[in-house]
Amino acid sequence: MTEKVENASEVLKQWDKIKGTVEGRDAVNSILDEVPADFPPLLRAYKLQKKAAKKGFDWKTLEPVADKVREEFGEVCEAAGKVDNVKTGDPLFTAEACQEENKAQLHLEAEIGDLLFAVVNYARHLGVDPVIALSRANGKFYNRFTFVEQGMKRIGLPMDGDHLESMEHLWCSAKAAEQQ
Repeated sequence: MTEKVENASEVLKQWDKIKGTVEGRDAVNSILDEVPADFPPLLRAYKLQKKAAKKGFDWKTLEPVADKVREEFGEVCEAAGKVDNVKTGDPLFTAEACQEENKAQLHLEAEIGDLLFAVVNYARHLGVDPVIALSRANGKFYNRFTFVEQGMKRIGLPMDGDHLESMEHLWCSAKAAEQQ
């Protein structure tokens, strides 16, 4: 059943062939169907892109990936401007105004989804697992924010927009402490 393989690339191809036979994956419509639909979205984006890249559907260098991230960010900014225009437009709450706001919000959501997908692709091209990167960023944010909360409590100031400068100072202190 198995063939003799000469290198790592051939090992991976053989492994995929075995999985297809054993798991019945030959019956799928697309290689992308191998990525479970119930994966968390960030992980699923990463796995979908890896599968597509395995079939040669990928940029060869990093620069066009970075260009795509910049392009998608521009589209998010443009869509965000349209949401602001709709929200600051007609002061009357009409069905038409509500429908326009929903349409603009859905467009913004789609553009942010495209941006996140492009950023995942950029991370993949850099050899960074975006799930691990985001998990570490969440941990950093948690540590810094709790430092700010404790600092504000210690100096007797409430956590609110009126004391943003103090919070920012504490945030920078938390960041500096990480560097030591």
